[in-house]
Amino acid sequence: MVSVFIGASFFVLVATGLFAFFLGYNDLNMVLHVIFGWLFLIGAALHFRNNIKPIKFYLQQKRSWWLVGVASVLTFGFSSSMQPFTSVSQWYLQHKTKLPRQAKSEFSVYNFTAEAMPNLEVEMMAGEHFWFPQVVIWLEDTAGNYLQTLLVTHSTAKGQFFSGRSKANYQDGTSIPKAAGSTPIRIDALPYWSHKRGVLQTDGLFAPSAQLPVTDGLTGATPQGSFLLKSVVDTISNFKVLVEINVAFDDNEFFSEFEYPDDTLYHSGGGLLGQPSLIYQVNISEQDNKRYYIMERAGHGHHSGQTGELYKDLSRITTASRILERIIVKYN
Repeated sequence: MVSVFIGASFFVLVATGLFAFFLGYNDLNMVLHVIFGWLFLIGAALHFRNNIKPIKFYLQQKRSWWLVGVASVLTFGFSSSMQPFTSVSQWYLQHKTKLPRQAKSEFSVYNFTAEAMPNLEVEMMAGEHFWFPQVVIWLEDTAGNYLQTLLVTHSTAKGQFFSGRSKANYQDGTSIPKAAGSTPIRIDALPYWSHKRGVLQTDGLFAPSAQLPVTDGLTGATPQGSFLLKSVVDTISNFKVLVEINVAFDDNEFFSEFEYPDDTLYHSGGGLLGQPSLIYQVNISEQDNKRYYIMERAGHGHHSGQTGELYKDLSRITTASRILERIIVKYN
């Protein structure tokens, strides 16, 4: 009975494991995998107890300890390196989610210095979940008051998000057809910045639109990978640099088309549902006598962009935390 019990549990573990690997996350599948994983361990323990006498007899044989030693070395050596598992995981991420890759030594450069010497540079290193994001970089004083925008991606700045996108072609980076008469505004793209900026639109919201766009001198194309912003800012003794970034279609079990059924704004517009924007910030002070700063995640924006609140609980953020590998700010 114990052997049948173990065999059945193992069969379910194999089936749910293959399902998770090839078809992605599913709540019921994961619950079954965990439950039968525990049942398999219980069955293994019972099997060991039922066979304790032959196991003891086997261990009394001369060659048994040699075999046990070799098996132990191979097991612990294999599990400590985890190289096969790491290779399989990397292959899966590259082929299942089709993440665009870029050599880390290559950067796009946004130079807004007008041939002056830049005194503020922001360098962003793309992570494995970097899928053509919407990005904004801006300054605040130490009290959190908005000062100025340094860079915002063109689609957000002009309120131009065209339909014809899907999760597959968006992640592939293929060209997207512009559907006639359809220009949904993603108020959920960069809501924390848009509320801080405080420019009220005709629709009563704060996301920039074609009627009230952000000035061209502050806009840039959607980055394809790692990039560097060069800018000139007024000399300030103490201030904050903030970054807000958002990737479309990066839904998870907490943020998807099945969540927030009563939030009409969340389910309207372009349909690019996913995890909310992430906000990074760092405090710059001349008293620090530092030239380089590493930005830290401060929280996330509202899931549908209705408020400018900063949500510090990041427990429901999954793959979005890997959009960026790091952000470094250089200030002279």
